[in-house]
Amino acid sequence: MTPRPRGLTMHQMTSRRLTSWISLLATTAVSGAFAAPAAADPDAAAARRSCGTISSTSVYPYARVVAIRRVSCRTARRVAKRYDRSGAQSRGWRCSLAHGDRPRLFSCGSGAGRGDLRGFRRALEAIGIRRRSSAAAARCDTVAYGGRTFILSYRGLSCASARRKVRYVHRHRGLRGWRCSSGSGFRTGGFCRRGRRHFAWHPVD
Repeated sequence: MTPRPRGLTMHQMTSRRLTSWISLLATTAVSGAFAAPAAADPDAAAARRSCGTISSTSVYPYARVVAIRRVSCRTARRVAKRYDRSGAQSRGWRCSLAHGDRPRLFSCGSGAGRGDLRGFRRALEAIGIRRRSSAAAARCDTVAYGGRTFILSYRGLSCASARRKVRYVHRHRGLRGWRCSSGSGFRTGGFCRRGRRHFAWHPVD
C-alpha cells in the first residue's frame, strides 16, 4: 500500500500509472506479506461489520465502509469519507491505497506504528461497489462462519433466512430444493438459487 498525496481524488490516483513495474511488484510483495496475519486472526474476522456505503471519487461510484475492529461506524465513515474525497488523514489515523487488490480501495489504521494498516489496533477498510446499499442491506450484508466474514447478498428471502441458509450450506455442502454451486466446496463462498430467489456470499478478505 502506498500513501495517497493530498489534493488528488481517488479517480486520479487509480488512473495514474505507477512509475515502474519494479515499484509495483515491490509494493504488492510487501502488502501480501503483511496481509496474511490479519486475515488469519479469527477475532478480527468476527469483529468486522459493515457501516454502509459512501459516495466515492474512485473508479467505483460508491464504497462500502467496513469497520474491522475497535472503531464505531460513525468514526469509520468519517475517516473514510475524508480520505476518499481529499486524501487527507484524520487525526490519529493513517490511510493507504490498496494497489492490485480491487475491489478494496484503501485501508486505514490507528494505534500502531508499522505493518499492515488492517492489523492496527483500530482499523477499517473501504471496498468499491457499483450500487449503493439500502439502509436495510447495510445492516445485513455480512455473514460469518469458520472464523471468516463474508459479504452476503440475497433476493426473495429475509436477511435472517439468508444467513441461516449460508451456514447450513457450509456445514452440509448443499440445501434441499436449492441449486447451489461453489468452486471451493463452499469454504470461500458460493451461490444458491431456487426459482427467483437466490443468495450468494464471498469473502471480505
